[in-house]
Amino acid sequence: MVAELQIAMDGRVARKAQNRDKLIEAAFTLFSREGVEGLTMRKLAAEAGVSPATPYNLFGSKSGILAALFDTALDRLPEGRNKIAELDELDRILFVVDRVAELWSEPSGLFRKLLAAMKTEGELPPTVLDRPALEITRALQGLVKSGWISSTPPPATLAALVARANAGLFELWVAGRVPQDRLRAELRINLLVPLLSAATPAGRARLQTALELEL
Repeated sequence: MVAELQIAMDGRVARKAQNRDKLIEAAFTLFSREGVEGLTMRKLAAEAGVSPATPYNLFGSKSGILAALFDTALDRLPEGRNKIAELDELDRILFVVDRVAELWSEPSGLFRKLLAAMKTEGELPPTVLDRPALEITRALQGLVKSGWISSTPPPATLAALVARANAGLFELWVAGRVPQDRLRAELRINLLVPLLSAATPAGRARLQTALELEL
């Protein structure tokens, strides 16, 4: 009996994961084809071949679907691990910033459209800002260990400052008030200015030079 119950539970978990994947793929299709206006829960269920209640059960709302699309698109990005392994700590974090700029500037405009759609539905979900802040914190911890910046203020505090500055930048970018060709430079500036405030004597000249190149 226990084994039968476990099999049944495993089957439900597998079907739930399968339906989630089907809905995300269907959402990408609808969003690309019809925009946010065409991404209704009823159309989504029909496109995915599931019951009308399934999108609500798995994602809660249209905003939940949009946030899942955003996270899935991020997860599918090639991370460039081989390239990062060849770089020093400062160039690694700049490489990550450049990858973000590359991502958000990709030709189809997917991320710009997704963020604009999420803003239309309400406030941006916390994961949109929390995830980059976590990655920045990890990178800054590497800068502390390598002697580029001091541990005061803590990396998490610097990361929060960078994330807040980037949140404002992305608001302007989504509204079309930041040109695509300036996004990379503005992201680098938002990172380098707080880093300079915590720079050690060994790291100050390098960080200053990197900042001056973007101004």
